[in-house]
Amino acid sequence: MPSRAETSQACRTTPKAGAVTDASILARQRRKRNRVSALKGNGEFDRILHGFVAGDWAVCGALMRVHLSLGSNVGDRKANLEAALDALGQLDGVRVTARSSCYETEPVGVVDQPAFLNMAAEVETVLEPLELYEAAKEIEKDLGREPTARWGPRTIDIDIVLWGDRVLESDRITLPHREFRNRAFVLAPLAEIAPDAIDPVTGETVAALAARPQAQGQADRVQD
Repeated sequence: MPSRAETSQACRTTPKAGAVTDASILARQRRKRNRVSALKGNGEFDRILHGFVAGDWAVCGALMRVHLSLGSNVGDRKANLEAALDALGQLDGVRVTARSSCYETEPVGVVDQPAFLNMAAEVETVLEPLELYEAAKEIEKDLGREPTARWGPRTIDIDIVLWGDRVLESDRITLPHREFRNRAFVLAPLAEIAPDAIDPVTGETVAALAARPQAQGQADRVQD
């Protein structure tokens, strides 16, 4: 019979049934990369890549439409947002297809800091969620973001908000974004470019979510 210590250790290390872990996501990504490598040998990979570049959805069956939220309140905020968008567009397998205006927004959580400049972007990608998440974190690092307290000032912040109708919760990423429904600085820019996008958890459109009183904070559109 296992000791109490052994039972406790097992409870800490055994995932719940049906739980999604980063390890399982990475394993799925490895299998996907192996399939792509296999395609390279028969010319199919070039056909898919050409279809992605040309915007041929019939060829790129795995292409996903993803919505992002970007923000900055340190340094040249507009330049930081533009640099992040450029970096996203240069990622292999990612194409920026829409971008919102910029919005001046109130800080959330820690209010004693400069105002943010926020925007939303839509991308098409063949990447998996964790791959795009990790790429976004690398972009943040490259643009000078340093570890700070939660809700603290930041050079750049890139959050994945919606991944089509995908619902996912892992060790590092939750889809849709856990708190986006209550954040005006996310919803106002997103409603500008994707008002009819559906939150797969509530079934509500982004426009409907943005109109709710629960959308906290002030978000004022900045004229170009």
